[in-house]
Amino acid sequence: MGLRQGFAAPGCNPSPVEGAAVDPVALEHLTSPEVAARVAAGWTTCLIPIGSNEQHGPHLPTMTDSAYGRALGERVARALGKAFVAPCIAVGCSDHHMEFPGTISLRRETLQAVVTDYCRTLAQHGITDLVLLPTHGGNFPPLEAMLADLRRAVAPARVHYLIDLDTAFDRFYQVAAKDGISTGVAGAHAGEVETSIMLALHGNLVQMDKAAPGFTGDYREAREDFKNKTWKQVTGNGVVGDPTQGDRARGQRYIDTDVAATVALLKEALKR
Repeated sequence: MGLRQGFAAPGCNPSPVEGAAVDPVALEHLTSPEVAARVAAGWTTCLIPIGSNEQHGPHLPTMTDSAYGRALGERVARALGKAFVAPCIAVGCSDHHMEFPGTISLRRETLQAVVTDYCRTLAQHGITDLVLLPTHGGNFPPLEAMLADLRRAVAPARVHYLIDLDTAFDRFYQVAAKDGISTGVAGAHAGEVETSIMLALHGNLVQMDKAAPGFTGDYREAREDFKNKTWKQVTGNGVVGDPTQGDRARGQRYIDTDVAATVALLKEALKR
């Protein structure tokens, strides 16, 4: 089965436009007969990125989490082989960012219903392994809470949920430490890590002249503050970390590390 125009570069809008290349792993780029033929040929795994549209400080676009979800899903699918990436669920649970304009938030039950319908309908068309790929912290609790019900709803298809939020941060912090970047600078939201990643993916959308440090303490130790106060009370500009230290090359290393770890976990899960 031939590919029509080769690979498309990961972008904030992966849908094809006139003259754009077709990405063979992107479900939404393919025709229905093409999807059916791939499923028949063993393409029975589908990654589902689950991001957000929310404030990311004064310098990053609100689509940051979803842009990374798309990029991660595309890269993991290609590395895995015979795997699709579904259209990103580009709005998540972001009530904690609603003090900042541009944030759009789903109710927890709305996100759970959308994820259930994604998995249910994909399974109906022959996908046997569904991989949830959250790239926004606020999505982890509602996804974890629904897993048992979701797995029952789509059986015999399998649902894979590979990481927790702390594991995701730890991967990035290990890379940061090699460059002498502290955890406080690396941050957990719009700090050095996310700024570096977006410089690598969509540098034209990063306004480094507006980047400024926010809360630079240990995010994990300060979790109770974030629970008991509003986000703006803890970090007035919405940033956790220091984005002024962002670096494109380090951003690429963050991405490569995350892709490799996710591929390894998924390959192991698919063997079971």
